[in-house]
Amino acid sequence: MFYQSYFKNLYYTSSQNGFIGLFTIANSNQVWVSLPLNSVNPTCAVCEFWKTMSATDLALAAKSSNLSWAPWNIGKQIATGPYRSMSTPFVPVTRPWYVQAAKSVPTNISVQYTSPYLFLKGIPGISANVPVFDKSGSLQGVIATDIPFSDIQSNLVNYLQTPNAFMYVFTADGTLVGNTINETLVLPNGSLKTIYAMEHVVMLQVAKYIQSLVSQNQTLQSLASPATYFENNGYLFQLRMMDSAPYFFIVNGAPKTDYTLRIDEMFNSLQSTLDGTVGTVIELTAGIFVLVVVASCFLIYFGIAKPLKVWTDVMVQAADYDFDAIKNFKRRGNFISELNEIEVAFFEMIAKFATAISSNKAITQRSGAVVSKASSQNTVSASPDKSVA
Repeated sequence: MFYQSYFKNLYYTSSQNGFIGLFTIANSNQVWVSLPLNSVNPTCAVCEFWKTMSATDLALAAKSSNLSWAPWNIGKQIATGPYRSMSTPFVPVTRPWYVQAAKSVPTNISVQYTSPYLFLKGIPGISANVPVFDKSGSLQGVIATDIPFSDIQSNLVNYLQTPNAFMYVFTADGTLVGNTINETLVLPNGSLKTIYAMEHVVMLQVAKYIQSLVSQNQTLQSLASPATYFENNGYLFQLRMMDSAPYFFIVNGAPKTDYTLRIDEMFNSLQSTLDGTVGTVIELTAGIFVLVVVASCFLIYFGIAKPLKVWTDVMVQAADYDFDAIKNFKRRGNFISELNEIEVAFFEMIAKFATAISSNKAITQRSGAVVSKASSQNTVSASPDKSVA
């Protein structure tokens, strides 16, 4: 079996109790192996490198299933040195991660996490595991990886959001997985520490407060789903349950004053932003005011003043019966609808007035001609009378 990449560790145990794992220890890559009990002349892919072991060590490894290790080259996928016995009896199929995965069924395969326990070297942590079945549904082995609590604990500080914030992770039975002060997770007697033995006074106080809520006929699951905020002795905190591993719980919180300070910072930031915005608005308003004044002057001149002057000139000319300029005048219209209507009516009135004046003038001229002709005729008729006299 080949491992292309891994983080910290990755290992596989066969159902016959054979074990192979890749580990990174002190920046050194190592391969760990153990033979199935009572195996003779092993033929596995890595077992050929055991030729460097003495016959005594090889017999001991097969008899007691001791772990052995060798330096490992990831790129070439080979051991680069002799295998050395750890003199550590190791029966993989009895380890928590194997026992848990072996209970799975082929129709429901998923990654599982063990309860907290101590690894071979006494390091507390959990293991993630997944079973491997063949086509017939028979268990062939288990792939697993260790997750030391130290890795979890070192990452918790990255999620703190205020100066005095705190966070800790624990299991449903109260086992401490890690907290943000990186305190030791193993008691002097070798047992795992619980949250009720934490050194951090505030976190211990919060843990006891949550326990008091649980004792009131509530459960951790009901308190954490959905995530809920609590307040106790001047602290705000939240209890959450991990979605991917619902038996792990996270508590994060901070003094209420931390949130008050952040609100003050937000207020000051908003005030500064508001001041800048108001200044910008004032500048824009001043600019818009100037534009409005200029536009108003433009509209008043071309929309009102100039048309009124034209109308006045037309009226003066009309008063003197001078309609020549009016005939040559081309009305351009007005973009102010009311003035445009007045202009249309005005020029229609002037046109009718001019027509009426012209008609009246023509009538007057014809009447004058008739009167003149009649006078001439009357003068001719009167002449004989004078001669007779």
